[in-house]
Amino acid sequence: MRFFEELRKLTPTKVFLILLITFSFTNCSRNDDNEQTDDSQNILHPPSWLLGNWKQEEINTIRVTNSTVIFNTGGSETDWAEFFKNSGLPVTETITDTKYTIRYGSNGIYNNIYFTKKSSDKMYCSTNDMLSNFYLYDRY
Repeated sequence: MRFFEELRKLTPTKVFLILLITFSFTNCSRNDDNEQTDDSQNILHPPSWLLGNWKQEEINTIRVTNSTVIFNTGGSETDWAEFFKNSGLPVTETITDTKYTIRYGSNGIYNNIYFTKKSSDKMYCSTNDMLSNFYLYDRY
């Protein structure tokens, strides 16, 4: 009974982190013999208008390919497709001519990565739901 009382005290963020760590440890094997290059096997499918290299204030960069989105923030790199493969978290994408959203999570706890096209060489990106936290990136 005490276990359930303690469980109710956990914040959604802590629950998400616990799930993320659990998925990371249980889904770490890789079998290179079964690798496929078929595009249908890719977790991410960014739109063509987003493909390329982007920078924000010479510190943060984003590299987008046909199958992944890689953030580099102050030297720390996150390959989102690899992260999703390793975590096992469900991912959904919403793609339009000017917007691309990646939604991931489980058990009612979800996060979003938003991309919005401003022009052919400028786009906005945010990794949270706060509209004031969209950052302008330039193609380079």
